[in-house]
Amino acid sequence: FLDSHQHPLSQDSLQRLEQTLIKGNRKYSPHWTEVEAIQQKVKITHAICFPDNTEEVFEVTSTVRLGDLVQEIGERLHFISTDGFSLVVAIQDKTIALSNNEFLFDAIQEICTWIANDNLTKKGGPKPRFLYELLFMRKVWMTMVPGRDRQADTICHYPQELPKYMLGYQKCSKSDAILLAALIYRATFGDSLLELQNNSKKVIANLVPPFLLKLQSIKEWKKVIIEAYNNNSALSSEDAKIEFLKFVFPWSTFGSAFFDVKQMTDQQRFPEDITLAINKNGVFILDSQTREPLTLYPYTELTNWSSGRSTFTLNIGSVKLLCYTKLGYKMDDLITSYTALISPPNNGL
Repeated sequence: FLDSHQHPLSQDSLQRLEQTLIKGNRKYSPHWTEVEAIQQKVKITHAICFPDNTEEVFEVTSTVRLGDLVQEIGERLHFISTDGFSLVVAIQDKTIALSNNEFLFDAIQEICTWIANDNLTKKGGPKPRFLYELLFMRKVWMTMVPGRDRQADTICHYPQELPKYMLGYQKCSKSDAILLAALIYRATFGDSLLELQNNSKKVIANLVPPFLLKLQSIKEWKKVIIEAYNNNSALSSEDAKIEFLKFVFPWSTFGSAFFDVKQMTDQQRFPEDITLAINKNGVFILDSQTREPLTLYPYTELTNWSSGRSTFTLNIGSVKLLCYTKLGYKMDDLITSYTALISPPNNGL
C-alpha cells in the first residue's frame, strides 16, 4: 500500500517502517525535532558539544541508537576507541548520561518528560519544549591510559580532568602544583610568557587550586612557575596536556566523579560533610575539608545502592551510608556502569 501510494509522505513512511523492522520499535512518539524535520522536508542534524569547548554537527535519523552515534563521533574525531565514552544531555540544571542501547530521540524524550513531570506540568498547561545540549565525554575511566590516544586526551580527557584539579578535589603538594601549573600554562598559552608577565594574578588563579594558592605570594608563584615552564620548553601545547594527564594518572582519585554530600548515618566514623569520589577503584570517602581519603569501598564490597529525589544510599554488607544530595541519580548510574564492567558474565547460569 505505502509503496504504491502517491502521498508525499508515503515513501518516508515506508522507509521508516523498514528501519523499524531492522532496528526495532521506538518507545515514544517522535520528538518535536523529528516532527519539524519531517514537516520541513529536511534531514535531521544535531550539534554535539565536546569538553574542549568545540562542537560538530552530525546527521542523525529517527532510528539511530546512541551507541552507533558514539561510534560515529569517535570515528570522525579519529579516536582509537570509544569504550567508556557516552553522550550526556545537559538540560536545565541537570546532566544525565544516556544508555548506548537506547534510541537517541527516545532517550531525549524520556528525559524531557521526566523533567516536565517533575516540576513544570504541576502548574498546568501544555508541556514545554525543553532546550538541551548533547555532550560527548568519557564517563567510565576503566581502560584510559594517558598518551595512548592523543586525540581523546586533548579533546576530552584533559578538559575533563583539569576542572576537578582546579576545584581542589585532588590532594596535591606544593611542589607538584608548581609543575602542573607550568604544564597548564603551556597547554593554554603555548610558547608565550606574555600573559603570565602582564596579568600574573588573574592567570595564576587559573593555574593553581585555591587551597594551595594561599601558601605563598603571587610574586613567588610567578617566579617558580616560570622556572618550571622554562624547564618544559621542548613541549608543545598538546604535549603539555598529555604530560599533565600522565602526572596525575597515578593518583588514586584520577578519573573520579566527585560529589559533595552530607552523610547522616555514621558520624562517629565520618564527618557530616564528606566527598564521594567514584572511579574505577570503587567509591572513596574523602574528608571534604582536607581531601584526605577516609576509606575506599571496592565495588566487590557494595551490596546495594539506590537514589531518591534528594538522597543516595550505599550499602556495604551490614553497613548503610545515607547521604543527602540532589545528584543521587548520577552516583547511582556511575556505580551501576562500573559494576557492570567488573562483574563476571552470568551466562544464564
